[in-house]
Amino acid sequence: MGLDKSQYCTYENVFRDEKYRLIVLDMDGTLYFQRKMQFLMCLEMLFFAFTHPLEIWKLRAISVFRKVRECAGEVQEETADNSALNVHYEKTAQAMGKTGCEIQAVIEEWMFKRPLKYIDSCRDERLCERINNWKKQGIRVVVYSDYPAKDKCEALSLQPDAVYSSEDERISHMKPSAKALQVIAEDFGIGYDEMLIIGDRYSRDGKMAENAGADYLILEKWKYKRNKKWK
Repeated sequence: MGLDKSQYCTYENVFRDEKYRLIVLDMDGTLYFQRKMQFLMCLEMLFFAFTHPLEIWKLRAISVFRKVRECAGEVQEETADNSALNVHYEKTAQAMGKTGCEIQAVIEEWMFKRPLKYIDSCRDERLCERINNWKKQGIRVVVYSDYPAKDKCEALSLQPDAVYSSEDERISHMKPSAKALQVIAEDFGIGYDEMLIIGDRYSRDGKMAENAGADYLILEKWKYKRNKKWK
């Protein structure tokens, strides 16, 4: 079972244990503050709804898609083409009376592209700064997300040792499945006891670590509370 490091007085105390050779970082809500991002995207959506009243269905499609993804994380699905995203596009399309291609275009625009212009202003500066420090210490750093994360890493000016997604053919499982950690451990030649998982959701990141028997740290969601623990 994974060991929860979240209750330490400061996050730095977690890294006094020098056994960690690799740190696995979640993207959304971890490397950047998702609350601020949600606020900025909400403003953009409100403006879109006001100026494009006939296309409001696109905003509803985002909500339906998120619910489909959330449920999929609880019950892992096997997909013939190794793309859970495609399956979820189709399920959302069925619920909306649209085509899978229409839903895919909406999700790629509103969830993958539009947020990129805001992400740097939402970044966790203290956490991002520590990535370079960890690498200088010889600790490998990877980013793993249920969504494609390479563009977000670039927007945050991050250079991790590797970026993984649940959409990768070798993974094809969403959190809290530990399949990704198995792949990462094999790629870097380390054991689960030598890695630390850092995320913002116990239900996804924490349980994933527990499923692999790895240690994990769940960060505070609010910037003020999180910064108090970074010294």
